[in-house]
Amino acid sequence: MRTLTFRGVLSWLLIMLMGTPSFAADSAAAMLYTNGTAWINGGTIPKSSAIFAGDLVETKSDSVANIKSSGTSVLVLSDSFIQYQGGAVKLEHGSMNVATSKGMAAQIGGLKVVPAADS
Repeated sequence: MRTLTFRGVLSWLLIMLMGTPSFAADSAAAMLYTNGTAWINGGTIPKSSAIFAGDLVETKSDSVANIKSSGTSVLVLSDSFIQYQGGAVKLEHGSMNVATSKGMAAQIGGLKVVPAADS
């Protein structure tokens, strides 16, 4: 009886542990590379950092930042403030360039720009 209970607990533990990596694979993470002073969520960052949906990126007058994810590159120009939203970037103020083959949208105020196709 004790062995059967142990096997049941061990089986559920393995199911939970093996299912966890699949949740991480769906996250909307990207890499941020900077040239100059840039901030994520109010804190300065080194030359590169991982960013996630909801993160705020700010560049200073002497810097630019490049956000790279699968099929998308977002160049955040100097004196700009954006919010990375995973499938979109929202420009609060400043300038940015978006190049995408994966359908990344850009939101500026009430205007949302979405590619017509993912190519």
